[in-house]
Amino acid sequence: MEADFGLTDEGRELVGLARRWVQDKVAPSASSYEEKKEFPRELFRQLGATGLAGIPYEERFGGGGQSDLLYLAVLEEVARGSLPFAVTVSVHHLCSFGIHQFGSEDLKQRYLPRLFSGEWLGAYALSEASSGSDAASLRTRAEREGDAYRLTGTKRFITHAGEAEAYRDLSEHGRSPVARAHAAVVEGMLAEDPVEANRLLAEGASALERVGFRVEAARTMVDLARAKARVGEDPRDVLQRARDLLIECDARAFLFEVDDAIAELGTEVDREGDDDE
Repeated sequence: MEADFGLTDEGRELVGLARRWVQDKVAPSASSYEEKKEFPRELFRQLGATGLAGIPYEERFGGGGQSDLLYLAVLEEVARGSLPFAVTVSVHHLCSFGIHQFGSEDLKQRYLPRLFSGEWLGAYALSEASSGSDAASLRTRAEREGDAYRLTGTKRFITHAGEAEAYRDLSEHGRSPVARAHAAVVEGMLAEDPVEANRLLAEGASALERVGFRVEAARTMVDLARAKARVGEDPRDVLQRARDLLIECDARAFLFEVDDAIAELGTEVDREGDDDE
């Protein structure tokens, strides 16, 4: 006898519906999609048509109005037939959840019915080269421009990229908690002993570059440039090296950090190579 963790009678019926659908449709075709390296779009449309793509969301947007527990029970049934397809359902949920939880009423009306019906697939953009999936350390920035946002940065990968119609992007809007904490540490070092701060930052930048962490080395060099300016030293060579490093490793998305420091310190560097492909 399987535990249902207190599902309602209706919930158990929906789990049974999901189980039969997975046995009849998902399990028999899962390997063929893998072999063809093809996204199971038809299975996803069927998922939406059966009402299983929006289980824990409000009915007024086309959701099922059910519990998170029921959603997880259905997800488990999908995983029995195809673990990759269960990941698809989970990532689709991550996209839908962000809009449902934080979106405006207009955004919800425009996006959610299509996501819950299976007409649209949701994607999720989190991971970055320098921070992995640590959402507190993101470098991609979202800046308000009129009624829209301008995204600047690079993602390591985006689940469902190229297949999805709706994308949920996680980006830094203003400075992240980690960035603010890092800045506070640097400011504290400078206030207490600016000469020692310069030495530590220089050693840190050198060590990071030596082991191949070039993006983090460049970011540390930006802090070092600010430290040098604080004690009356010329920061241009350090900023130039930071810029060159980012261009060398094709991380132009991070050049804004160097540019911010250049503007802040009232200096200039050679910008050759900025626009090279």
